[in-house]
Amino acid sequence: MKPGHLLSILARISHKFSTALRYVGAGGDFPGFGTLQGVDPASPPNLHETPASTRPPFARHEFCEICGLAVALTLAGCGTKDPDALAEAGLLSYEFTMAQGDRPQSGQPLVIEFWASWCGPCIKLFPHLKKLYGELEGTGIQFAALTQEPLNHVREFIRSQELPYPVGVDSEGQFHEALNVKYIPYAVIVDAEGRVVWSGHSGRLSKALIEKSLAPKS
Repeated sequence: MKPGHLLSILARISHKFSTALRYVGAGGDFPGFGTLQGVDPASPPNLHETPASTRPPFARHEFCEICGLAVALTLAGCGTKDPDALAEAGLLSYEFTMAQGDRPQSGQPLVIEFWASWCGPCIKLFPHLKKLYGELEGTGIQFAALTQEPLNHVREFIRSQELPYPVGVDSEGQFHEALNVKYIPYAVIVDAEGRVVWSGHSGRLSKALIEKSLAPKS
């Protein structure tokens, strides 16, 4: 983890705590939001957000974000360290079940975005990812979102959310395991040779970042 990134996370935690304490003293509430969700497909029902009407004044989202940022320090070392992780696991044919759209083709750049329907931070990113998918059209860069949830549930959910991009189901968790996915939303950028050239929080994805990551290294 780069020192600058570490300092940035620490600064955000400090800011959130100080802001939270000010609002606690005033008896108020503020609209923070979670940024990370641990991956635990075995118990998704327990991870739904508490309805707003049952939240105490200070418990809306702020602790979620403070804890999420703190968890980021622990998870900073998570994610794939091996650029050849997919090739070594024999997964470059991208043989996951498609809930929507066409299966990605090997030999072409690909962005894989890991998410789940029970993950609040993932859902908050939908507008950003819809926009990004539109920006990638015609560039030759493929995009696919990947979850471990049941296929029928995924199909119903993505219809309700009007997601435009391809969505696949990693039912056996092979891609999650090979790429060491420990939190969501999480993404990887894979080049045309099947090498992972970038990984991190999906909220950091942009067309500029993707093109820079895929650019030939001098």
